[in-house]
Amino acid sequence: MKLRIKDNQTTLLIIGIYQIVGGILGLGLVATILMRMGNVNGPVLLIFLIAIGLYYLSLKSGILIIQNQSQKKGIIFSMVNQIVQFISFAVGGNKYDYVSGIKGRIGFDFTSGFDFKFDLGLTSTFNFSINADDAEYFMYVNVFAILVFIVLIDILKEKRNEKI
Repeated sequence: MKLRIKDNQTTLLIIGIYQIVGGILGLGLVATILMRMGNVNGPVLLIFLIAIGLYYLSLKSGILIIQNQSQKKGIIFSMVNQIVQFISFAVGGNKYDYVSGIKGRIGFDFTSGFDFKFDLGLTSTFNFSINADDAEYFMYVNVFAILVFIVLIDILKEKRNEKI
C-alpha cells in the first residue's frame, strides 16, 4: 500500500514544505523565547542550542527534499527528524517533548491519574527538562511523524530501485 498524494514528487514537495514550515516555526519560537529571557546560563544555552539544531535539521531537510539534486539526502535527514519526534515523555522532573510542524499524538498522562490524551495541531514544540521542580508523568506517540517516516521509507526504497 502506497501512502501518496498523487505521485512521489508531489508527496515529497508537500513533505518538504511541511519540514520548512516546522523549522521556521521552531526557530521563531526559540528566537522569541531567547529575546524574552534576561540571563542565559550554560545549561540553558545548551538546551537552546539543541533546539536550534533540531529545528535547523527540519529546515535543511525540507530544503534538500525540494531540491531535486539532493533529494535522497533530504529524505534521510527528514527521516532522522521524524524519528526524534516519535516519542514524548516525562518522568518526574525529566521531560523530552519535540515536535516540528504537525503533531498528531496519542498517549497517556499519569500525572493526576490515568488519562488518555489525543493532541492534534500545527505547531512546533521543544521542551527538555532535567530535574525540574514540576513532577509530570506522561508518554505520547506522535502518529503523524510515524506516518511521514513510513512514507519516506517507501519513497526512498523506490528511488534506490530506480537507479538499478
